[in-house]
Amino acid sequence: MRVGILDILGSPARRPVDVAYQLLITKQYASITPQAISVWCRRAGHETFYATYYGIGQPHRLLPMDLDVVLICCYTQVSHIAYALAKLYRAAGVRTVVGGPHARAFPVDCLRFFDLVVRECDPPLVADILAGQFDRGSIISADQPFDDVPTVEERMPEIRASAFFWGRKPLLLSAVPMLASMGCPYRCDFCIDWSSTYRQLPTDRLSADLRYLATHQP
Repeated sequence: MRVGILDILGSPARRPVDVAYQLLITKQYASITPQAISVWCRRAGHETFYATYYGIGQPHRLLPMDLDVVLICCYTQVSHIAYALAKLYRAAGVRTVVGGPHARAFPVDCLRFFDLVVRECDPPLVADILAGQFDRGSIISADQPFDDVPTVEERMPEIRASAFFWGRKPLLLSAVPMLASMGCPYRCDFCIDWSSTYRQLPTDRLSADLRYLATHQP
């Protein structure tokens, strides 16, 4: 299948100072989960397209329109961009899926524009989405956040696309997202992660990622 993954990081830049900030700073806020989904789809043999929109350019040109499925991640402040894109992809016959902070906070509202809303995901859930196991208009979730965080080496195509200059050379500010734990250790109830059980991830995976970066991106 042809699968698109889009991570929306910021609103369109309106002033020259906004362009500089979006290009140097906002660009570096790419999320791990969209990158992980891209890797999971690639592992399964799908033709995968990954992109981030950080406020520069036209977001509807970042991915092909002839996709089978598009998965969009966004937070609430930029949800209007996600909704507009969902309408365009739906009109083109593409199955639309939304996840991220906005989907977790306002899942019912997302169903006005998206076929599926994902609260938590893991590789089996993504495989079921691509296999068409869920009816349109469903709010779906894995039992808990995923533990299988793809390595930096596996995510390097996505990291280059999101953090490197024109996808080729790292900037002085280029960031590589990594995780040492999942969930939240606190029990306050005013954020989207309050009910997610805290657990540490294997330290050997983090060590391997750091060694890879020290060798290939010193």
